[in-house]
Amino acid sequence: MCVRLKPRPEHIRHITNSLDPASLIGKHVTGFLDDYPLYLTLAEAPEKPLEIHFGGEYGGGKDFEYFIDEHLRSALEKAAKNGSKVPVKIIDAHVGETTKKYEVPHNEKLPQHNGKPWYDRFTCVGLQLEGMKEIGYMWGEDTEKAWDEFCLYCGTFIATDEQLEDLELQHQRNEKERELLLKNFKDTKQGSDMKVTHKK
Repeated sequence: MCVRLKPRPEHIRHITNSLDPASLIGKHVTGFLDDYPLYLTLAEAPEKPLEIHFGGEYGGGKDFEYFIDEHLRSALEKAAKNGSKVPVKIIDAHVGETTKKYEVPHNEKLPQHNGKPWYDRFTCVGLQLEGMKEIGYMWGEDTEKAWDEFCLYCGTFIATDEQLEDLELQHQRNEKERELLLKNFKDTKQGSDMKVTHKK
């Protein structure tokens, strides 16, 4: 599924204070890791891969699947295969905007919308590499967990160094909270088991 977009109008704000994709124009792609987050390795900074994350008004992150136009995916895979032997230049890059329509599935929080049409407006990061005839876009979709937030499509952003640090700190905080909840649950369960045993 290809997305045909013009550059995002100036009045539509960025999802975050992320890296402007236009700053990548003129740089060379030497690596591409098809994973979440999506990694691009640039010849100018091979020791610091560029991470592309998915996030937006209603959430995001690894709960979202990402999608890339096939012609952009092919170009990135070819660039990664050639690596530093034949670096491929980025000749255009910008943030675009599109609106997609879909039918709302079953939603317990907002049952009055079940089965009715809904529209998500979201941003896409667009890249055009040497050899591509037109720019290609990437975006996120949540096909499982987003219905609580009432959002299917999700915008993209390119993380800055500061954002990567914030994301890592947030991840560490989440892990500590999860471990604490698990410990409290185990302690509570053990306490209940001891009471039951004592009654016997």
